[in-house]
Amino acid sequence: MAEKNKDKYYIIGQKIKTIRLDSGLTMEQFGKLFNTSKGTVNNWEKGRNLPNKENLVIISEMGGESVTELLDNNDSISLTISEYNRLKDIEQKYNEIKRLVDN
Repeated sequence: MAEKNKDKYYIIGQKIKTIRLDSGLTMEQFGKLFNTSKGTVNNWEKGRNLPNKENLVIISEMGGESVTELLDNNDSISLTISEYNRLKDIEQKYNEIKRLVDN
């Protein structure tokens, strides 16, 4: 596999992982949705290979996006809901401390 495709597959895999985690599913549970093993899901998430077309449609729908968006190799950072909430908590605490220091 060419290096460029390897990077692209990794990014797609991370998007799939985010969709799975946002759905609250383990690799095993996610795999069962597609009649496959958690090992296959792990390979998708690591970018070793991609799901077939039918599974890409289902995964993209789960993520609320089109297959084109799922496969798009943009540089945006993807966070799970829990990661986003944690960052918001940190930001809030930072702002509280900053207010105390500034006063």
